Amino acid sequence: MYAIRIPGEVYHLVPSDNANTLCGLRVPKFQLNGSSTSALHRTSNRPASRLLCKHCARLNEESRRSSN
Repeated sequence: MYAIRIPGEVYHLVPSDNANTLCGLRVPKFQLNGSSTSALHRTSNRPASRLLCKHCARLNEESRRSSN
C-alpha cells in the first residue's frame, strides 16, 4: 500500500493494515469530502510519476536486510 499527498512529488510506503507510513506519518483510514490537501491519501497502485520518500526507502531496505 502507498500514501500520497495531492499535490506532491513523493510517495510513502504503508505496511498492510497500518495507520502510519514506514517513516511515521499518520494516514487516515477514511477520506472525508473536502479534506485538506496536506492529508495523506492511500492508494493501492505505486505512483509511477513520484519519488519514494527517502526515509521510507531507508527503513524498507533495513527491514529487508534484517529479515535475511
